[in-house]
Amino acid sequence: MGEDVTLRLGNLPPSEFSREFMQAMINRLAVGYHRYGSVRDTAGKIDRVKSMDQRLGKYLETGNTEFLIDVANFAMIEFLTPSVPHAGWDATGESPGVERL
Repeated sequence: MGEDVTLRLGNLPPSEFSREFMQAMINRLAVGYHRYGSVRDTAGKIDRVKSMDQRLGKYLETGNTEFLIDVANFAMIEFLTPSVPHAGWDATGESPGVERL
């Protein structure tokens, strides 16, 4: 705990990444660790997908970007300890695409 993280962004332009967002994620994860315990300790006790959906709804309702940090953290936690039995990495290149305005 408390170790520095070095991100290697390679050729990614600064406009495509937010260090501020990542630091906010780390700060909130640290608070969550002390409040709720380790990510693995909460597995099976929290519906992370529903929690992401709720926070995304709160963001859409309020415009408060703090909720986006929570969505990202819940997504990362779900990635670390999946609740979906068939979860796994499969780099198929398939994507549902993006919704255009």
